[in-house]
Amino acid sequence: MLKMKNFLNKMLSDKDGQTSSKRIITICAFILILIGFFSNLYFNYAVEEFIFQSIMCIVLFGLGATASEKFTNQNRIK
Repeated sequence: MLKMKNFLNKMLSDKDGQTSSKRIITICAFILILIGFFSNLYFNYAVEEFIFQSIMCIVLFGLGATASEKFTNQNRIK
């Protein structure tokens, strides 16, 4: 259980070790997409297309912003 907690904490942290709000919002939006997918697949509940696309954009922008952290200049002048 401790390994899982460390894994989640590491996954949600940025390069400085602090919790990243971008990553938390992206994971929450991804979970909403999964809920919508499974509710449509198994419970025959239709999610409106504009809602699905909006949440998908949040996930894509969140992943892009998180990935761009890797390519930022490490030697910034403070």
